[in-house]
Amino acid sequence: MKKSVESTEEGWKRRYIQHVSATTNRRRQSFSTVYLSLTILALIIALVPLVLLLQTIISNGYHFLTWSFLTKVPAEPTITHLDAVGGIVNGLVGTIVVVGLALTLSVPIGIGISVALCELKGSVTETLRTSLAVLLGLPSVLFGIFVAAFLLRFHAPSSGVAGIVALSILMVPVIAISGEEALRSVPKTYVEAALALGAAPSKVMSRVTMPMALPRIITGIFLALARASGETAPILLVIGISSTPQWNPFKQTTALPTLVWQLLQGVFPSQRQECWGVAIILMAGVLTLNIIGRSFLAKSR
Repeated sequence: MKKSVESTEEGWKRRYIQHVSATTNRRRQSFSTVYLSLTILALIIALVPLVLLLQTIISNGYHFLTWSFLTKVPAEPTITHLDAVGGIVNGLVGTIVVVGLALTLSVPIGIGISVALCELKGSVTETLRTSLAVLLGLPSVLFGIFVAAFLLRFHAPSSGVAGIVALSILMVPVIAISGEEALRSVPKTYVEAALALGAAPSKVMSRVTMPMALPRIITGIFLALARASGETAPILLVIGISSTPQWNPFKQTTALPTLVWQLLQGVFPSQRQECWGVAIILMAGVLTLNIIGRSFLAKSR
């Protein structure tokens, strides 16, 4: 009799547990379905304006994608030649010079800061980390205004160097913060093993931590480069205008984003229409840089 009562209680407990488990599982599946539906809806909402933007840019600017458009200097339309807008070689050269030299300047500074943030402790590094986070969240136009104020203060002319400084200030926080996260993602066991073998901390950083974190660091560099390539506000006030290709960074130059701004001020409709062609070039460049950066991130994973 006692065994039958115990078996009855065990059966009731088992059925109760199965009921609670089934109820909980159904509730979780319902929440999962709702969340998945909301995620898909959010994706669709995000893709709709993106697709419309791409469609508008490509449909209005694809006919500008010719070799002459990339290699000729800009031209001023006239009453008899309304479509004589020329090319954008001056903007391409200016972008390569300004963004390339800004990258050359900001990469060693950003990586050095990321190593310091990873290795050093104290109030100074915490203040530096907070300052980088603040710089990362500031509107990019403030960097251009900051550099322009220095130009006015010292009566210096506009030049590519001023744009290089402005973009470097923009890129360093991105490279430093992403570099610190990459260095901290290296498993501690590798670092501890190297230290246990008698390696100096500097050797551990250069021979173990840095090589393992390099793909993620390169990803951060390409993301910073992609952001800087499409920025107009930081350089609009400081690099000046040049209608010819200018390889000298100490002279006024024109980048692709500022070229769009200049064309928008034109009095001829063909000049404003040319902005769509420049937009395609910018979009393709930024997309390529993002794909390269993401490929390095996928490799690191």
